[in-house]
Amino acid sequence: MICLEEFNQGDKIKWLPCVHHFHSRCIKKWLSTSVKCPVCKCNVECPKLLHITSPIQRKATTALQRRVIS
Repeated sequence: MICLEEFNQGDKIKWLPCVHHFHSRCIKKWLSTSVKCPVCKCNVECPKLLHITSPIQRKATTALQRRVIS
């Protein structure tokens, strides 16, 4: 199971190659037992996960996540 909590300022977020994104700690735990995205089941065996560090990007990501969950 993967968490669906909203992102808060200061959270570390990781993007998978399929463009789904999660809290860093949550997706690391997930990927320790699976190589598939918890949302789309795409194989995400990729050495590079994308990081969001900008507060502006974080704000946009949170808004997008709220629309997807609603």
